Formats: sequence, structure tokens, C-alpha cells
Amino acid sequence: MSNEPVFENPKIKSLKFVNPGPALEDFNPEMSLRQERKLKRVLQNKKNKSAIYDNNGKLLSNGKDMCDCLNEQCPGCFYPCDSCGGTKCGKECRCSRKWYYDSVEVEGGQSRYFNVKTQYQK
Repeated sequence: MSNEPVFENPKIKSLKFVNPGPALEDFNPEMSLRQERKLKRVLQNKKNKSAIYDNNGKLLSNGKDMCDCLNEQCPGCFYPCDSCGGTKCGKECRCSRKWYYDSVEVEGGQSRYFNVKTQYQK
């Protein structure tokens, strides 16, 4: 007599552990082709991105100290940043940041758009 019940539910049977055998005996996930492709993809994405802001939070292209609300005359309308203490940083500190806001939508007001062509001219 076996320990298995005679009337076994197919769903429960599908959840049982099945030994994969010797096929995965020598498998090393650190050296798999999938892992190597993933690392190549991650490294390529990191190489393409370069900083847009300098260490002080100013745009590298033209040196402007523009607030994240996209208003050039804004003295700073956010709470002081935890990292640099500036009031022009939005949710993330601008110092050495690799991205920028391209638009801001204000409830009950007009949307502002960041014009890359005019703002990045030196």
C-alpha cells in the first residue's frame, strides 16, 4: 500500500514537487545566458544616460538655476530638499540628476511645458 490517496485531485497533483533530474544539476544562474543578456542591457542603458544637472542643481547646458515647477523666475516653491537643502528640487534632488521634468500640470491652472530646444541653448 502506498501513502498516496487513491482519489487525488488533479489540481493538488499539479502542485506536487517533481524532481527535474540531472538537467539542472550543473546549472549556475550567475553564468546563464539570460543573466549575461540582462547585464549587457543594463550596462548599455547606464552608458547612454549622462547628467543633466551639475552638483549644484543647475542645468549643465546653460547654467540656469531653474525650479522644477518650470518657471525661470521662481525663487523656489518646494519644501527644502533633504539632500541639498534647496527649494527648487521637486520630489528628487536636482544635484547630478540625469532627467528633467518636461511638463508640469497644476490643478486649476495652466500646464507648463519645458521647451528643450530653447532651454538647452548656451
